[in-house]
Amino acid sequence: SSDLPAADLAVASALISSDVSLEIPSKTLFFGEIGLTGEVRPVPFPDLMVKEGMKLGFKNFVLPASSAKHLKDFKKGSAHFHYVKDVDDLYSWLRDSSQRRSFRKADNGYSKPTAQQGSSPARPKSATVENDTPNQSEATLDEIDF
Repeated sequence: SSDLPAADLAVASALISSDVSLEIPSKTLFFGEIGLTGEVRPVPFPDLMVKEGMKLGFKNFVLPASSAKHLKDFKKGSAHFHYVKDVDDLYSWLRDSSQRRSFRKADNGYSKPTAQQGSSPARPKSATVENDTPNQSEATLDEIDF
């Protein structure tokens, strides 16, 4: 159904990867709802979503941690499941998977990652909140609840 919020996690992944220049692993399927405080909520029928994703060739699945109980008996085969509780977990997974790919490419004869490529991208520290009023406030991301 088009009214399911299952795409929230995919959209957040795209925004994070674009903002901090992280490559999303190919053949990765994201699904989960993101609440206003940044928690990742489950969506209905995660087993069916994974099954359909596997039919379409997806190998990596990033999904809500609370969906693990619904998939404990699922035959994973070559699939890799990555469970996230909140947006910070998602960011960490994206950062870590991007670093692993950089080093794997280096081991396979590709050019070695530079210090910039091999280091963790810095999470943006400040964001300006613009209002229609003359007063603009600035807040750090650490002060904003995700």
